[in-house]
Order: sequence, then structure tokens, then C-alpha cells
Amino acid sequence: MAATDIDGVGASSTEQAELKPPLTDKERRQIFLRYAFLPESAMSYEKMHGATWSYAYLPLAEKYYGDDPEAMRRLLVRHSVFYNTEPQTGQLVNGIVCSLEEKIGMGEPISEDVPVSVKASLMGPLAGIGDSLVQGILIPTLLSIAMGLSAGGSPVGPIFYILAYGIIMVAVTIICFRSGYRLGTKAIDAIIGENA
Repeated sequence: MAATDIDGVGASSTEQAELKPPLTDKERRQIFLRYAFLPESAMSYEKMHGATWSYAYLPLAEKYYGDDPEAMRRLLVRHSVFYNTEPQTGQLVNGIVCSLEEKIGMGEPISEDVPVSVKASLMGPLAGIGDSLVQGILIPTLLSIAMGLSAGGSPVGPIFYILAYGIIMVAVTIICFRSGYRLGTKAIDAIIGENA
């Protein structure tokens, strides 16, 4: 499939040759893990998860903008703005943004405003869905089961809760990130509609 510019005109073979390579599995994993483990580690009321987003995208910044300090600065600044959502389901946004930033870094004609708009558009709905499912359904259900298993002082209840919650949330986090990354630019069409 030929690369196209903003007007839909095919890019020349010279422009295609200038595209940089995609992120490696290791680089994507670094972005995923940095956000997975640190979303609330540098929280402030002004930026919430903003500092973590900038830190998470350092591997991408170094790969694509290591020789362009101004482009690296723009990437880190645009991801240090206010962002707040449920961290596990929020990995869907991280996956979408990772895919978009990768395409921007590779030289594809996507506006640098698109990842910021995607983050702003999805953080609220995913916070509502994630908080409702995780804190409203999953945690009370698992705690109810664990309390039943703890009758008579049995240690099975707490062990069950820790293992079940850990396995479920790790699975949700990984699935959300990978799904978002696969969606990439198609997510924009799915969110705002192809005819918007």
C-alpha cells in the first residue's frame, strides 16, 4: 500500500525511503510498562498523569527525535499536559497514542495535535467505564468472594483476592494497550466517524 500525503496523493519513492523504522517490541513494551507502573507516581492537581506520559514516551522521543531537540521538546510538552483516567482501561488510549506518535515519528503526515485530541476525547469516557467496572463491580465482587473464603480465619481469602485481582488487571491492561496500538489511526474513524 502506497504512502499518501494529506491530500491523498501518493508519496514519492524518495519520501517513502525517508520513513524511519517502526518501534521495536522492546520500545513499545517500555512505553507500556512506564505508564502501567507509574501513572500516579508524579501526580499533581495541575497535571495528574501528565508527567508520567512524558516519561513513558522518552524511548520514542530518543528513537525519532534524538537528533532534533525541538521536535523532542514538542513531544514531551504535548504529553505533559493534564491527563487523568482509570489507569488500567486507560492503556487503550496509551496504545492508540503510541501508534499515532510512532507514525508521526516515522514521518507520516499526521498532525501533532491528533494524539493530544485523542487523549482529551477519551480520558473522560474511559475513566467512567473503568472506574465503574473496576471499583464498582470487580473489586466488590472479588472482596465478597474473598471474605467468604476467609471464614474462620482462613488465609485463602486474601490470597485469592490478591491473585485474582492481579491476574485480571494485568490481563485488562495488556489487552487494552495492544488493542489501542492495533487500532491506531483507525481509532479516530471509530471515535468521530469516517464522515466527520
